[in-house]
Amino acid sequence: MINQQTLIEAGIPDTRISSLLEACDSLHSAVAFISPNNRKILEGAFPEILKVAQQFGQGCPFSDNLEA
Repeated sequence: MINQQTLIEAGIPDTRISSLLEACDSLHSAVAFISPNNRKILEGAFPEILKVAQQFGQGCPFSDNLEA
């Protein structure tokens, strides 16, 4: 799960946390609205992107869980 607390616990400087969360939110939104066929392409070419998007949405009842 990627959230403020997990970033703090990882030792990320607090001056960078809001930017990282904003970037993760944008990434999650982009992946959530991609078509299933294109999601498979993304998963094959850039599995790291899908993994970050999944970790950001984990535990949030309002987020698409983006299961592969």
